[in-house]
Amino acid sequence: MAHYYRRNGYVRVVNLARRDAEGSQRYKKGYEVRLVAKDPDELEHIRSLLDACGYPVARPFVKAKQWVQPIYGRQYAEKFQALVKRRADRH
Repeated sequence: MAHYYRRNGYVRVVNLARRDAEGSQRYKKGYEVRLVAKDPDELEHIRSLLDACGYPVARPFVKAKQWVQPIYGRQYAEKFQALVKRRADRH
């Protein structure tokens, strides 16, 4: 999973100042990791890795002719970031 993340994945975190200013009803952005797959086979591989690691497997979507597999939720975004960091520290 770290490979897919480093290639073109990203993490979105809540902007607390903006949420406080706009209110939670207007600012709905939450914690999310996005892993991007080049094709359906790669997407299936990402989904199987997520499932094997105990992450909830949300519905993927297409963006700019690529498949995006989101991972929603603060606890999962933090768990994923820790996993990728541990992997990077070993190399």
